[in-house]
Amino acid sequence: RVDQNGLCGKLLLQMRAYASRSAKDIEAHTKAIRGMVAEQLFYCPRSVLIFDEIQTVAEELLDAVIGMFDGTKGGALAHHPPVSSILPSAYPIAVNTSQCIVIAISDIGSTKLTADMDREEATGVVQEAADRRFMRSTKRELLQNVVPFLPLSTEELASVATMQLRAFGRTLEAEYRGVWVGKLTWGKEVPGWLAEECISDETCYADGGRGVRTKIELEVQELASDVLMPELLKTELNYNNLHIELAEGGDAL
Repeated sequence: RVDQNGLCGKLLLQMRAYASRSAKDIEAHTKAIRGMVAEQLFYCPRSVLIFDEIQTVAEELLDAVIGMFDGTKGGALAHHPPVSSILPSAYPIAVNTSQCIVIAISDIGSTKLTADMDREEATGVVQEAADRRFMRSTKRELLQNVVPFLPLSTEELASVATMQLRAFGRTLEAEYRGVWVGKLTWGKEVPGWLAEECISDETCYADGGRGVRTKIELEVQELASDVLMPELLKTELNYNNLHIELAEGGDAL
């Protein structure tokens, strides 16, 4: 199945699972990754291949991953399809690596980025950190096409909070269907407060939008459960909305 952009599939590899520095493990991981990529491209040459958290792997493995697409590490990719009536031979079949889109994701340099940086400055910061991290890589020249993702501003985090509150409201409606038919609503100050709370929490801010979602789950879930859990013991429907406001003093919900 091909989408409107001409893409037919996606393969996401969490590289943290291949973080071992052992030469034996690197060899095994290279073989495993080559096999998964070859199979994906055999059935869908126009795939998006995403290698997440590349900063966690050994430079030798990263070089091997990059080498799959220029034929210099381990030779050209080939898929070994299972023997069947359609494919009676077990000979490997070469796959086309020229049509896929390869994306490598990393948090290298992220702690030095700020929301007020321009794209050029942020690119320089990430590139410098990447050069230091992959100093021994033989493929460093292929790691130059950096697209930095800047930290979200307070306004952007507040927008994320609004979206996540809506999503959380839908989750509550599904969870308490049959006993509660109200809506989750909130005061206009709530998304901004959640954004500020996230910025003041280093872990939350580092996670960006995911951090806001986690904070909503922690901050709002308990409040919602306190109100809605007793409704499970009742026979009549509750039509009241669940409204979230800042507490007096503005330091809590």
